[in-house]
Amino acid sequence: MHEHLEHPLPAALTPYVRGIQGYRITGCAPGTHIGLPSADVTCVFDLGAGLDLSGLGLSGMHHFQASFSGLHTSPATIHHDGSQHGIMLYLTPPGLHELFGIPAAELVGSAVDLTDLLGHLGTDLTERVRRAPGWSCLDVLCQILLARLPEQPSDDVAGQVWRRLARADGLVSVRSLADESGWSVRYLRSRFTTEFGVAPKTVCRLMRFERSVEAVRGCTTLSRAAYLTGYADQAHLAREWREFAGVAPSRWLVRGGFAPAE
Repeated sequence: MHEHLEHPLPAALTPYVRGIQGYRITGCAPGTHIGLPSADVTCVFDLGAGLDLSGLGLSGMHHFQASFSGLHTSPATIHHDGSQHGIMLYLTPPGLHELFGIPAAELVGSAVDLTDLLGHLGTDLTERVRRAPGWSCLDVLCQILLARLPEQPSDDVAGQVWRRLARADGLVSVRSLADESGWSVRYLRSRFTTEFGVAPKTVCRLMRFERSVEAVRGCTTLSRAAYLTGYADQAHLAREWREFAGVAPSRWLVRGGFAPAE
């Protein structure tokens, strides 16, 4: 059984949060699930026995009740016993800073325990979400985030550049971003990378890769998926998938993101 619930986002959260999703997966063979890179900072609240994760700079497999994963350009591996149950919170990198005071650059390429990152706040947040009955935990998390909204949105230029990138879905040149920000191209790259831990061009590639995931799922051919998402050809799509996902899109599609235990 695969159950996914997309929680509606209040308008006030949309500058900071890209999604809140509940999931429950049962009846699968024990194995692994590929955690694909994206342009989000991802927080996972496990509502079962815990999340076993490897990759993302971790030394071996680590066990989490709740974790934050920063921007990354290689896949994570989720180890499971045939079932998974939890909440995925997708934050924009500026949203991570605005809601929790953590610069996105601090989490790049890594996964950390929520309590290790946020201290008592992380413990309290995890306990409140896990105590909520049924899928009311999605409402609880949403209310916690609303209570953490800043009184005034930040006017930080790096955040504005990120939001411009997101509105364009990554389809904008660094030169255009620099012209709009009033910065030189060199300074924009430096400031952006300092704040978010990755260069703007890398973020554009991640956004295109995200679009390609849905296209690969929905298209009848990979060449069509490549065309729709702005890759030069199917070979270009395959190269990006091998770098970001560690597997060819055709192989990922057959597996459905899952692999049986060896």
